Amino acid sequence: MEESFAKVLSFVVFIALGWGLRRFGILKPEAFHAISGLVMCVTLPCVTMTGLNGLDMGADMVMMALIGFAANVVFLVFWIVATLRTQDPELRDFRRLNGSGFSIGPFAIPYVSTFLGSGGLLTALIFDVGNAVMSAGGTYACIAGLRERTSPARMVKVVISKLFHSGPILAFVFMVVLCVLGLKLPDTIITCTKVGAAANTFLCMIMIGESINLSLTMREFVEIMKILLTRLVLQIGLALLMFYFLPFDMEVRRALVLCAFAPVPAMNLIYTNELKGNLSRAANLSSLSVAMAIISMSVAVNLM
Repeated sequence: MEESFAKVLSFVVFIALGWGLRRFGILKPEAFHAISGLVMCVTLPCVTMTGLNGLDMGADMVMMALIGFAANVVFLVFWIVATLRTQDPELRDFRRLNGSGFSIGPFAIPYVSTFLGSGGLLTALIFDVGNAVMSAGGTYACIAGLRERTSPARMVKVVISKLFHSGPILAFVFMVVLCVLGLKLPDTIITCTKVGAAANTFLCMIMIGESINLSLTMREFVEIMKILLTRLVLQIGLALLMFYFLPFDMEVRRALVLCAFAPVPAMNLIYTNELKGNLSRAANLSSLSVAMAIISMSVAVNLM
């Protein structure tokens, strides 16, 4: 337990470090674009290539990946419906993007690997396969497509275009093709991708921290908490559904519950910026989401 909390609290330390580096002028405002570029084009594709290399997906694994994908879709559809009457397009898309997605690799895995066995860890990794389709670009592509006031065919074209301009999605498609064909990348390549993958969590936490603006107005704080508390209700519902109704053994269901309480992905900052949204609000939401996840996942571990 101490090891798990040490891992998770290290995220908080690096978020605070990112804020401090920006606060004292060591990281300049343009640093966000440099870090997000590294995450999108280097470290996150490395995570995907390392995690999926040589994976042999059976029927149960495919189902777990579909659950990860479906959870994202359900959250996105909920926020689309809930924001239909939101007049401000920036706020509408901010809610849709930042109310969705799960940070599995950087955040849920430390809990799962500490409290559960190898079966639980594999479950979280496979859940993240489906989750990554949406969190690494799918959700953003759908929101960008919905912005197009045009025909459904044109909207689909926009979504597909956004997907295939995403480094993480391209890496994901490439690795899935290799898995289907029963192929794997050479060990030499994976040795290189492991180095990039190891830097991903660090860069994401620094990116969140350097974007944080602690001078929140009460209105902004209320808006953020409204999104996070609504999301928490959805997470509780998802966790209960997966724990009581899925036909898997206890260890698998416990792992899925922990995945359900994961915070919003750090990638949401990058896509908020792409949508011309409020970057500091997204960073504040991400940091508060991490705090809520620490509490909710710790409670879930002790209740199961």
